[in-house]
Amino acid sequence: MTGPPTPPPSSAVEIEDAARTVLPPPAAGAPPADTVNATPAATQAVTEEIQPPIVSQSAQSTTYELLFRSISDMARSGSLWELVEVAERGDLSGDFQADPSRLLLIAPLVLSYLILDELPPARQVLTRLPDGLLSFPLSQGLFQLLASTSERKYSDIYRRAEELHQYVLRATFGNPEFSQILAGMITSFIGKFPAPLRSVMY
Repeated sequence: MTGPPTPPPSSAVEIEDAARTVLPPPAAGAPPADTVNATPAATQAVTEEIQPPIVSQSAQSTTYELLFRSISDMARSGSLWELVEVAERGDLSGDFQADPSRLLLIAPLVLSYLILDELPPARQVLTRLPDGLLSFPLSQGLFQLLASTSERKYSDIYRRAEELHQYVLRATFGNPEFSQILAGMITSFIGKFPAPLRSVMY
């Protein structure tokens, strides 16, 4: 008889631990981690990572790709609660839940929750991703930003947000429209802090 399901991580430490557990183990014969980089991959700056393409692996468009146009419009207009409703419904009912295109909904959804200061649902969204998508650098960056926000570590919040902002604007990110939507939402997230506090965070 199995016990009750394990609850999602709730503290910043648990969130960071959850992020670490989804990273693939080192390849056989690889040098010890401390001879390569003493910093765990989950805590490295996201700007150092290479983003796999966030496109459908199916021959047909996924639900996530079809909804992305609406998500983009809502993000641009600042209709975040509407975005949350559409993205949550689309994510929970979508097929191909391990497909990279799912992040077209997940990333704007998590950022919307962060802007709205709704941290528990942001955490739930990330923890329901399969391991393959959790290991994406974009997912790791969102996990790190959520962890810092949960702890109200303002200098870390600003640093994580800036790292993620720079990361999504890289030419290698691969999807210009998605990149611009995320960059705008990250800017909105930083902008919700009072100007004096932003200067302290920096």
